[in-house]
Amino acid sequence: MNNLNDSIENQLAFNAGNNLFHEEAISSLAFTPETLAVIERFGEIDITTENLLIDYLTSRVLQEFCRVNQYYSFDKQNRKDLRDIYINLFSAIRNPETTRKLTAKNHYSNLKKWLLKANSFAGKIYIPKDELVE
Repeated sequence: MNNLNDSIENQLAFNAGNNLFHEEAISSLAFTPETLAVIERFGEIDITTENLLIDYLTSRVLQEFCRVNQYYSFDKQNRKDLRDIYINLFSAIRNPETTRKLTAKNHYSNLKKWLLKANSFAGKIYIPKDELVE
């Protein structure tokens, strides 16, 4: 489990500071080679571990968004919706017919839509021309 958590932390660090609203963000954000290696072993993960990972991911992603912008606010429904995004991501990862690139593109697109729904001002303050946010 620690290796999986480390992989999650490395993936978050890899994407840290990237602007989801940048014109080409969705096509440029990707899974790290380490994450791809973990994905290949995904069939070995039992449902209990999967749920723990989804909870961990949800918590860490919320923390990361709040690190980027302290004014973000996420209610119980937002947290549930984010958790659902990660449930869908895990399902897509298990689908052998979906490419990893398409899975990543769909995932980052879902995150962007979710963030706009939860904090609509984000689309106004993070200029699509800026590739990075501070």
